[in-house]
Amino acid sequence: MPDYKGTINIADSLLAELGSSSVRSQFGAYTIVIDGYTLVQSNERGLFVRLCKANWDALNPSDATQYKYRKKNHMVRTKYYLFENFESRKIAFVEAVTQAFDYAKRNEGIRRSVITELVDAPNLTQTHVNRLRSVGINNYDDLKRVGALEVAQRLKRASFKVTKKLGYCLQGAIEQCHWTIISAESKPQFDVFTINTD
Repeated sequence: MPDYKGTINIADSLLAELGSSSVRSQFGAYTIVIDGYTLVQSNERGLFVRLCKANWDALNPSDATQYKYRKKNHMVRTKYYLFENFESRKIAFVEAVTQAFDYAKRNEGIRRSVITELVDAPNLTQTHVNRLRSVGINNYDDLKRVGALEVAQRLKRASFKVTKKLGYCLQGAIEQCHWTIISAESKPQFDVFTINTD
């Protein structure tokens, strides 16, 4: 199986000069978000770039593979198309994403990803959200304001099982990235919790 997590991190580093970027878990895969705009999806098949008028020719949607995912009992089709041969076409990849980003900034059809609700934050399930609300964390701003460590400690005091992974998930929600790639400096604070996964 290809290392698509590694590929998305390479792609993210190539796009860093466009703006503030982060890798998030979304649609059962990873995404690259730049200045709040979701522009790239990744799964085991490769990198999928957000289609817009500006990059139509580069992506050639009539021949390209469309990104789809299963939601409950049906398939959801997205506006992301497979970018073929990423390894040998990195410059063309950056150009296609740059075109989508410029298009998004002109407010021509790509929504900005703004997180206000806990359920929209990466790594958090509905169970997590319910538990967070029970300890006074009612929205995303509350989570950011209080901080992942304090929230984890509140959950522990409320007799919920708190693990190192949960701490990482909370921190990832704040950093808006997948829990496995949170910043290295934030990891040690969660060493007080068990290593077991939840």
